[in-house]
Amino acid sequence: MFPSVQNSIAWRLSASFFLLALFDSCSEKRLSSDDVEYRKDDFGNEILYAIDDDEPFGQGKRAYVTEKYDNGQIRFEIGFVNGLKDGKVEFWQTNGLPELTGSYAKGKRDGLFTAYGKIGEIVYSKSFINDKLDGNFTLYYPASNSDKARFFEKLYEVRSEKSYFSWNRLKNLFSSEKVDPEEIKVTNHLRLEAQFHQDFPVGPYRAFFHPGNLQLSQEELLKEDGFFSDLNRSKGQLIEQQRFYYPRASGLVVILPDKVRLD
Repeated sequence: MFPSVQNSIAWRLSASFFLLALFDSCSEKRLSSDDVEYRKDDFGNEILYAIDDDEPFGQGKRAYVTEKYDNGQIRFEIGFVNGLKDGKVEFWQTNGLPELTGSYAKGKRDGLFTAYGKIGEIVYSKSFINDKLDGNFTLYYPASNSDKARFFEKLYEVRSEKSYFSWNRLKNLFSSEKVDPEEIKVTNHLRLEAQFHQDFPVGPYRAFFHPGNLQLSQEELLKEDGFFSDLNRSKGQLIEQQRFYYPRASGLVVILPDKVRLD
C-alpha cells in the first residue's frame, strides 16, 4: 500500500475516533429510574447513584433520570449533578400533556414550579429560592369534569376538520392518545394570588370566584383581599383590614313554600 494512501486512511480513522469522543463528551447521560438508587452519605443526605457505580450520578456533569409509561410516552425527566437534583425537572401525563415543570439547584427547589391539570390547565405557579417559597404564589381552579368533556370533544372536532391526508391527521392515527398542548387553547381561572418570602406569605393577597360561564373581569370576580405582615416578629400573620365580597349574580330565583319558582 502506498504511503499516501496509508496516511489518508490513518487520518480518517483518527478523525472518526475524535468525532466519536467529542460526541460522547457532549451527549447527556440518561438512565431509567430502574437503573439508579439513593444512598445516604456520612451526613445522612440522600445521594443518587447508578446501580453498581461508586460515583454519584452526574458526577461533574449533568445527567438525567427518565421513566416512560406503558404506552411509550415519557413520564418524567429529572436532571442530576453529583447525585443531587439539579437543573430542569419535567413530568408529563399519559397523553403527553404537561403535569409539572420546575428546576433544582444542588438538590433544592430553585425557580418557578408550575403544575398542570388533566386538560393542560395551570393548577398552580410557585416560585422557590433555596427550597423555600419566595416570590409569586398563584393558584388556579382545576378543570371540572364538564370542562374535561368539552375539551376532548373540541379536540375531536379540531382533528376531524383537518385535511384527510394532512400530516397531523395521519400522525394522530398512530398516536391518538397523545395531545399536543398547542392543539386546543385552555383558559386558566385565577383562584388566589399572593407573595411569599422564605416560606411566609407577605404583603397583599387576593382570592377570586370562579367565573362559571360568565364573561367577567378579575375585579368583578374578587372574593377576598387582605394583607400579610412582612415584619420578622409577625411573619405570616394577617394585619390591617381583611375584606370579603359577595359573588356577582346573573339572576335571582326564589323558591316559595309550595315549591314554585319565582324568577
